[in-house]
Amino acid sequence: MKTTDYFKSTTFFYNNLILKKIIEYNLSLEEFILLVYLINFHITYLDIKKVSQMTYLTEKQIFTAYNGLIDKKIITISVGTSDEGKVSESISLDNFISQIDKDASSKNDLNTVESIKKMYKNNSNKDLSAEELEVVEAWLDNGFKLDDIERAFENASYNGTFSIRYIDKYLNEDSISSSSSKAIIESSDWLDDTE
Repeated sequence: MKTTDYFKSTTFFYNNLILKKIIEYNLSLEEFILLVYLINFHITYLDIKKVSQMTYLTEKQIFTAYNGLIDKKIITISVGTSDEGKVSESISLDNFISQIDKDASSKNDLNTVESIKKMYKNNSNKDLSAEELEVVEAWLDNGFKLDDIERAFENASYNGTFSIRYIDKYLNEDSISSSSSKAIIESSDWLDDTE
């Protein structure tokens, strides 16, 4: 699903992140209303009369809100000219969308880490140590998906060698580096050696 599709959907998770950003930016009521208008109508230029009709804001309130959204870098403006020489402004919500994407990704990573912790405990009957958690986070930073890690856990369980070192080696088989984390390279004290 594309980011812009989330704006058209009623997915609570994404709307929740939009509200979080609105609160973080400390938007005024007018800025909030104008932003909601921009998101819902997917406009690329500001038609003051239409905005006023739809939002009941005065022209002054719209201009103040518009400038506030620009100052807060929620919207960006690019100026262009048509073939006829007419100058026009184009509004973009890309900054706002990328901030929401970053929050969504972060929230997904937290959910993924929790899932990995549960899988680890189910397979080893113990919790991840702080060092092992660093390795798990390195896996996610390196682009391994939950499915990849789950497959590695299953492989380690099947082979009777369930340790972070073994799982890390399995995940990095095709990788140039032999390990996801410096912790595995620098210390072998805190992990079972399966080599």
